This record gives sequence, C-alpha cells and structure tokens, in this order.
Amino acid sequence: MPASGEAGWVRIPADLRLPTMTKQMLEAFGGFQVKEMRDGSCLIKKQEDYLRSGKPRIDLLLLARGPGFESSGLARLRNLTPITQAITREKLEGSAELRKQQATWRTDDEPLWFRFGGELNICMDSDLESKLREFQLQGEDTDSLWLAEVDVLLSRRLAFMRAVFAQRHTREAVRVENFIGLLAASDLMANSSGSFTIYFHPLLLLNSPWVGGFTAMRTNATIIRLLTIPEPGRTNVWTDQLDSFQPSYAGSSSLFDLGLPAEDLETREQLLQWWSKHLSDLLLVISDPTRHVDGEGNYEPSSHLGSTLTIERIFVTAVEVMRLKTKDEVLRKILLFDFLDLLEGRGMGTYETNLSHVKQYKAWLRLKTTLPEPVARAFSSQVEGAFEALRQVENGFWLKSSRTPDGRLCINTKDGAGRREGISLDRARGEYIRVLRNSHHGFRKIAANPRDLSYLASHTGVLDNRLPDLVWWFLIRILADPSQVAPTRGRSDT
Repeated sequence: MPASGEAGWVRIPADLRLPTMTKQMLEAFGGFQVKEMRDGSCLIKKQEDYLRSGKPRIDLLLLARGPGFESSGLARLRNLTPITQAITREKLEGSAELRKQQATWRTDDEPLWFRFGGELNICMDSDLESKLREFQLQGEDTDSLWLAEVDVLLSRRLAFMRAVFAQRHTREAVRVENFIGLLAASDLMANSSGSFTIYFHPLLLLNSPWVGGFTAMRTNATIIRLLTIPEPGRTNVWTDQLDSFQPSYAGSSSLFDLGLPAEDLETREQLLQWWSKHLSDLLLVISDPTRHVDGEGNYEPSSHLGSTLTIERIFVTAVEVMRLKTKDEVLRKILLFDFLDLLEGRGMGTYETNLSHVKQYKAWLRLKTTLPEPVARAFSSQVEGAFEALRQVENGFWLKSSRTPDGRLCINTKDGAGRREGISLDRARGEYIRVLRNSHHGFRKIAANPRDLSYLASHTGVLDNRLPDLVWWFLIRILADPSQVAPTRGRSDT
C-alpha cells in the first residue's frame, strides 16, 4: 500500500511498468505527479489534485456566427494539433480521392452536412480556415460555428491505460519494437480518444428526427455547426427501398406530426455550453486512473478499461436510439434493452430501479430545479414524454381480476408453487420489461419460468414509442453527476 502520508496516490507495480514508462514520460505524457519507489514501482497522482489550473477540460470557443469569425477562435483554430499526428498524409490524400469518386456517383448535389463532415475531417491544416469560411457562407446566414477542443491529457491518459492493460494481459507484446500499448482495444474505444466527437452527437439529436447541427472531427477537437433552423432528418415516406422489406413499417409518428422544434439558436448555444461543461467533468472521470485501484492501492487497468468501454457504449447506443426515431421503433426498443443492460452492468441501477417511474421521475424533478432554466425547458419535452410512456406501461396489464383490492399485481412465483400477491405496478414495469429483454435471447428459458410466463400472460405487449427516449434521462443524470460512472473505491487512504 502507499505509505502513510501518501494519501491520494496510487501505485503502479513494477511488473506493470513498460520499459519506456519512465518518471519523465509519465509526467509529460499523462500529466501525473510521479514518485519512484525502490522496488521499481511508482506512485502517481493526478496533476489536478495538487494544481488547480491543471484540470484537463474541454475548451468551447465560438468560431463564427454566420460569416463573421471571432479572432480568439481563429487563434485557437490555427494552433490545433496537426491532423497528420493522427492520420498520415498518404491516408488523407487517399481519403480525398475517394470522396471525389463518391461525388461522381451522385446525380444531385451533396448536402451541406455531408460535405461539412467529410471534407473537414480530412482537410489539411493549412486549408482548414478557408474551408470553414466557405461553409459559413452556405446555409442560414446566422448558423453558428464552435470549436470544442479537448485537452490532450485526456486521450493520453486513456493511452496510458491501454498500455498498462496490455502489459498485464499480453506481456509478450512489449517485445514488439516501439510497442506502447496503443493497439490494445483501440478500435473498441475509437470514440474515446482524440476528439471525443460522439459525445457531442446526442445534443444535436435532442429533437430527433430533426437535426440541430452537425460535426467534423479534428485531432483532439470537434468542430460543431449549430443550425438556426433544424433540418429534417427523416420524412414520412420511405427514403430507402430496403425499408419496404420491414415486416411492419414503424413510422407511426411522422416527422411533420412532431412539429418544428421550438428552441431558438440562442437556446441551443446555451445547451451546448452546459453540455460541454459537464462533458468535461465526465471525461475527466473516465480518464482518471486513481478511481480504479484494488484494496492494496494498486492501479487496476482492467477495471479502468471496462469502465471506459461501457461509457462509450452507453453514448453510442443512445445516439442510435435517437437516430432511429420514426425509422425503426422495434430496433429502438431493442437498443433500449442494451442501454439498460449497460447501466446495470456498470452498477448504475437495475431494471427495477431504473424503470421505477416513482423513483426516477422524482429524481428528474429534483435535478430539473438545479438546471439553468433554458436547459431544463429544452430537455423537458423528451424526458417527460419518456416518463409518461414509462407510466403507461401499467395500462398494458389488462386483466383487472388479477389485481389485489389495493391495485397491486398478482404474478406466479418462479417455482410455480403459487402466486405472489402484492407486486406494485411500479415494480412490475421493470420486471415485465426485463422479460421482454430476455425474450430477445429466445423464449426457451421463459417457457420454463412460471413467473415470466405470468407476466407475458398479464400484459398486452404494447409499449409507447416514446419509451426509448428514456436514454435522455440517463445521459442527463450521468452528466449532472459523473462520479457515479466510476466512484472512487478501494482506496487505502479513505
């Protein structure tokens, strides 16, 4: 254990240190304070624990509103990490050629959003400013352009985590020339390095299927275009011939039934600022090695990797739920089950607790009072619509004769020996939805479980299409309190 008086320090055992992992490298690369120990191990402490100005963060800067660019934003834009540090010049040139070929396949002009991401993602640094000016002259003349620059220490700490993880579980890999562990699980966390662009996408899909903006990725940065007037992302007709092969077209609520979002550009800009501030705190937690230690105070890279991958998957799954609105409600519900599994696997609530309308709605109302008024108002439509859909799950329990006098549900016991009376409808919601989740792994086990069969027999199976929007509540809850993602545990100094 770290010695007495070493509170806040975490040990990297000698056998987890790569040959290149010197004290100087750890300090410069990961932003750690490091103490070498006689046994070859070292103690690390985050910079921000002892240097307030050292906290890694997201710097959000306004680049332009319409064609008018801000000087401070341009200064930061010109000092971005060169894109060739992440992608070789040969790959950039190859991608540019591929885009030219793709353009020849189209019979109509490429939409602005398609060109914005595709061209800026591979744009040479010397051409970036002129490309952005060109794009700002297109579309609405008041659309705003933002630069969300992520502190390089965040991605470096995740690279450090992957290196130590590889050292523990594939030690033979350190014999490979120039190996630093960056390949370990790298594709699984492609969105949790560099620009962290995926973490901004939910905000642009707040009113899905209307799209409030689009992004372009750079090294350690995301460029965000906020639209004055959200664009329709989906019409009420098929846009792909493959859609006609769906067993049941799920576009029961069309784009135009939902109406144009009410928030103006100023509100969306306030949302972006709130989101970026709290996303900074979340990324700081995700990249923090001192939150993943065993009972002896030693760093546990496997715990750290598992936490990071889970949070990335939570955001990716949420984006898919939002992206499919009015397109495929069946798949959205399946993705909701995946999302709830991720929360449960991360220790952030079971189906029963996370689908308790009583508990979760009260938590939302409490949190809502702490949010800035424009932010609370903008989130409320999606969150409260989802909670109303959750409340309505109880309407599907159709057999009133299977209720107790006080309205509770009678469900068979798991062993089939009788009925368990007095299950509240609030608890039954979560238990029934778990049965639906399990059914996607097959009905064989369910057919042998009297309790699950009792739930199937007691409910119509109808779920409101707004139910998957519950992902919004959980994302807001995570951003408001990122510590729940990886609570400090096992620390010898606590």
